[in-house]
Amino acid sequence: MDKEQIMEWYNEKLQQAETQANMTNLANAQQQQNINMPEADTNLLKEQLDLGPELERIDNLLKSFTLVDGKWIKPTDENMIILSDYGVHIFREFISWYVNKNTLLSNYEEEMILDKMKDASTTLNELIFRNYEKIFYQPSFKACEDELLRRLQVRIDIRTLANRMAGVVESNDDIRTKLMLELEGKIEEELHLIKQELLRNKLKRFSFLLRVVQDTVHSAYNRAWNGAERRSIRQHMTITETKGGFAMPQEMQSKGGFFPWSRKG
Repeated sequence: MDKEQIMEWYNEKLQQAETQANMTNLANAQQQQNINMPEADTNLLKEQLDLGPELERIDNLLKSFTLVDGKWIKPTDENMIILSDYGVHIFREFISWYVNKNTLLSNYEEEMILDKMKDASTTLNELIFRNYEKIFYQPSFKACEDELLRRLQVRIDIRTLANRMAGVVESNDDIRTKLMLELEGKIEEELHLIKQELLRNKLKRFSFLLRVVQDTVHSAYNRAWNGAERRSIRQHMTITETKGGFAMPQEMQSKGGFFPWSRKG
């Protein structure tokens, strides 16, 4: 092996050693940067686009659950239940089509957002109006019976008070018997009227539900206004790089970068 070949072999081994050293330095620098970076920064991007907890909260609210000590509790009073299982499914599906990563990472101008909100609101309004008997929770027979008995007791209390003021002595059993005779043949009709009234009370939440769903969808679109969400993510990545996530160690810069043999002269 002549002198020129020996020098070529020597330079090749030297370059390999420098490359290995540079890569080791880079790995150490990145590892140190990850150690020093706050956990909030490392999880920010994931949390920013993770809609799971929010959709879960919305789903529980649609089912009329109540948050108690960090746990969602099913209502024991069916008067608190507004939507049927079908209704919960309809609202959940509608919201999921809009509140997702595709929407957040889009780029919409204000006029386009307003047009989309108008179309979505109109569609939801028509959907609820045409299917309200299926979407809203139908009062059970037990609920109607309880309401009928409650109203009967109120009438008994009123009749008892009237008798006492008039000086008439009449037992509660006698009053109840008379009132039941008055309802004879009309109980079915009374139960039907009570059911309709209880349902109307639930329908009073129509505008409220429409409003909160509209605001939820609108908030998702606002995050995509002029690509704001994407711009926020890019800015965070730039800041991370500035902190040193992808910065070249000073020692490597002084040697010409990752591949020092490629620099001129």
